[in-house]
Amino acid sequence: MNDNPQDQDLLKLIKQSKRKKRLLNIFSPLIVTFLFLLITGTLFLNYFNLGPFTGDKIAGVPDNHLRLVSNDSVFNKLIFNSSTAYQYNYYGNRVELWLEHYQNGKKIDEIQIGPISSPGSPSENHEIVGSLALGLNNQLLDRESQTLSYYLEFNGASGSQVLDLKDYGIAENSGIAYSHGIPELPNLQSFYSKNSYKIQKDTPYDLLILRDDGKGYMSTKREEQFKDVPNGIAIYLIFK
Repeated sequence: MNDNPQDQDLLKLIKQSKRKKRLLNIFSPLIVTFLFLLITGTLFLNYFNLGPFTGDKIAGVPDNHLRLVSNDSVFNKLIFNSSTAYQYNYYGNRVELWLEHYQNGKKIDEIQIGPISSPGSPSENHEIVGSLALGLNNQLLDRESQTLSYYLEFNGASGSQVLDLKDYGIAENSGIAYSHGIPELPNLQSFYSKNSYKIQKDTPYDLLILRDDGKGYMSTKREEQFKDVPNGIAIYLIFK
């Protein structure tokens, strides 16, 4: 047995070095995995505006995205034949809601129905957070004509309106065909967020198409959507 103090000290240093190396081999992958999950989770929360990154934005909707939200709940069906909602987080100058009226494929009217920037709003780009709900009236209710209701919120302001469809040539007994969503545009599908569309400036986003011929026909061109249709309506958002 070697009792040399120097050899004993050397052996202790070797053992300590081996112990540190073993601990490093054990914990290094765990630390790397933890940092990876932390960074990935932070980026995920930031991208989808979740948790501490939500602020005044709509949670779950990425920046500069528009999301279709299914809103045909049992309660809504007591009031509406069909209803749907949209949400968006957008950085830009303003967001506008428009209605276009077509007869036999020809546009005869174009009306901005909201939301519009207030006179005191900034002219430069800024964060705009909004949501919009649309509903076609339930024909079981006692109304003289069919109506389209909408409710909107943006940056803390809100407004609502009921549009009488007979003002656009759609009679009470018309067989309305309608379609929601933006089928012609590529959308983001993930395990967390579905039906989310990347917003492009100055691009119309059709939210609702109404036809009074009772037939559904999908096309990216309005003239084709409303061809040979006595009266048709397109409701769309445009981001400026």
